[in-house]
Amino acid sequence: MKRRLLYISIVFVVSIFVTAGYSLLVLGQVWWGQSLLSGILTVVAIAGYELLLRLRFQQPDREAPAESDSVAAPIPEGNFSTSEPPRLPDEVYARFEEAGVRVEMISIDLTAYRAFIERAEYEVRHPKYIEGFGAVFAEKSLEHFLSLQILAIEPQDVYLDVAAANSPLPAIVERLTGCRAYRQDLFYSAGMHGRTIGGDAGQLPLADAFADKIALHCSLEHFEGDADSHFIQEAARVLKPGGRLCIIPLYMSSRYFILTDPDTWAERRPHFDRDALIVKRQGWQNSFGRNYDVPHFLTRIRDYAVDLDLTIIRILDAHKVDPICYLRFVAVFDKPA
Repeated sequence: MKRRLLYISIVFVVSIFVTAGYSLLVLGQVWWGQSLLSGILTVVAIAGYELLLRLRFQQPDREAPAESDSVAAPIPEGNFSTSEPPRLPDEVYARFEEAGVRVEMISIDLTAYRAFIERAEYEVRHPKYIEGFGAVFAEKSLEHFLSLQILAIEPQDVYLDVAAANSPLPAIVERLTGCRAYRQDLFYSAGMHGRTIGGDAGQLPLADAFADKIALHCSLEHFEGDADSHFIQEAARVLKPGGRLCIIPLYMSSRYFILTDPDTWAERRPHFDRDALIVKRQGWQNSFGRNYDVPHFLTRIRDYAVDLDLTIIRILDAHKVDPICYLRFVAVFDKPA
C-alpha cells in the first residue's frame, strides 16, 4: 500500500511539472492551474485503468478442496492462540499403532554420527552453512546423518533432495556415496538445469521412476494448502520401484496446528486450514509451519501415498547429540519393487 501511494505521488508531481514545462515552452508562461488539473486527471486515469484490469481479469472464487479446507480468508479469532499444544510423543506413537501404521524406535549412534560429521567436512567445505544456523546446526546435521542412514544410498542410485534451498547435503551425499544427486526448490529457476530443478514439488519436471531415493529436511511443514498431499502423490510417481522417501523431521503433535509469525503477513497472508489451531509466534520469521496430529497426517499424507508403504520412526534420544535437538519423528515411504 505504501509503495502504491508513493508511486501515485511521484506520477502526480511529474505530471504537474511536465505540463508546466510544456506551457512555458509553448505559451511563454506557466499555467499552474492547468498543470494541477493535468496531474489530477493523470492519477484518475491510472486508477481507472487499474480498475478495468481488475474487472477484466478477475477470477471467480474457487471452493477449496474438501480434504484440506484451506483458506486465505480471515480465521475466527477463537482459532488463534499464542501457545503450542503439547506434543506428547508417547501419545502420538500410540495413536499411530492404533491406526495400524508400522512403527519403529531407534536410538542415535553417537559414534556413527561423529564419524559422519568428520567425513562430511562441514567446517572445511560448508562453513557458511554452520554460521547461518548457529546452535541449530546440531539439529540440521543430525537430520542429514539420519536421512543418509535411513535411505542407505548406493553408488548407482539417483538421489533427489526436495526443498533443498541452500543445503550442502546434495553435494555431501554425492561425495560420500558416489551417487548422482539432484536438488529441487520452489525458489530455483523453473525447469531442470543440470542437477538443479526449480518449480513446484507437486509438479516435478521429471520422468516416472526417476529417483531411487528422495528426502525432505525440515520442509514438508511449510507446504501450504494441498501442496503436502500433492507432493506425496508426485513422490510416488517419481520414485523407482524399490525406492524410498524420507521426511525428516515429521512435526507431530497432540493437536493439529499451524505455527505462524504475524510479522511476516505484510508481504503475503498464508493459506491457513479452517480446522487447524493457528499459533502465533512473534520472531519466528516464518509464515507457515504445519504440525500434524495423527488423524490429519493419515488423511493428508498416508491416504495419498497409495503406491507406497509407510513406516513411522520415533527417535528416542536426539538430545544426546545436543540438548537443542528437537527431532522426534521421521516418516519413511517405500515403493514396492
